[in-house]
Amino acid sequence: MTRNNSNFTTRDHYDVGTLPPAGYVAWHYWAEDQHKGGLRQKQCPTCGLWKFPQEACQHSTAVA
Repeated sequence: MTRNNSNFTTRDHYDVGTLPPAGYVAWHYWAEDQHKGGLRQKQCPTCGLWKFPQEACQHSTAVA
């Protein structure tokens, strides 16, 4: 019996510092590449969400 692997897609690779793609699975692949590239998420002190530096948070423009 042979296995048909045509249903499986290849994983996209993302450059470090690029904006996140649309889609749940694609975002996780993007986040993995950002982490491997040395970027880390930081927690917004206002809303508590974790974001990479290039992801815009509505609270990030507030002056502390």
